Amino acid sequence: MKRGLTALVFCLAVVLLFSNTAFSQIHFGVGLRTGINFASMSFDPDLFPNNPQISQGGRTLFMVGPAAEIDFAPMLGAEMDFLFIGKGAKFTRSTDQASQTIELSELEIPILFKAKFLTGRLHPYGFAGPSLGFLLSAHAVTDVPGQTEQDIDLKNNPGGTQVSGMDFSLQFGGGAEFLVAPRIGVFMDVRYVLGLSNIFDTSQ
Repeated sequence: MKRGLTALVFCLAVVLLFSNTAFSQIHFGVGLRTGINFASMSFDPDLFPNNPQISQGGRTLFMVGPAAEIDFAPMLGAEMDFLFIGKGAKFTRSTDQASQTIELSELEIPILFKAKFLTGRLHPYGFAGPSLGFLLSAHAVTDVPGQTEQDIDLKNNPGGTQVSGMDFSLQFGGGAEFLVAPRIGVFMDVRYVLGLSNIFDTSQ
C-alpha cells in the first residue's frame, strides 16, 4: 500500500475585489478572485522509486471564484474564498516522452486572517489561515506516443488508487490592496499553500 501527501507548492493569485471595505464606513465587501496556481504533489513513498528515467513536474492551472471580506478593525480583517481550482502533477519518461498526468479539481474554501498596514489608498497586508478542499474530480491520464490515451477515474477505481474526498491545507502569504474608486479595490497577492492531507491510497 502506498500513501501520498499532496501539497500545493506555490500559488499566485490576482484579485479583482469590488469592495465596501475599510476605505469607507462599511466594513464588508464581496467580489471575484482569479489567478494562476502552480501545483505540485509529494508522495511517500515515491511512485517510481529508483527510476531515473521518470521525472516529476508540476502543473500550471487557473483558479476562479467569489470572495468575501469583513474588517474587524481598520487594520484587521478576514477573507473567505470559494475557489474552483485545479491541482495535480505530471510524470514524464525521458526515453520516449510517455507521460502520466494526475489531474485534480477541487472546490477550495480558505478562511484567511489578514493584517493590513499603512493608511490611504494603498494597503499592504499579510495573511494566514486554514483551508478545506472538496475533491470534485480526479483522473490519471496516460499518454504514450503512438497509442490511445488512457483516462482512469481515480474516484471510481475499485482495487486500485483511491482518493480522499477532502483536502485540508494551510495557506499564508502577502499582497497589497489598492483603492481605484471610493468603493472598489483591486487586490494582488502571492500565497503558499501547504497540503496536510493524505489524498491518495494506492493498493498493490
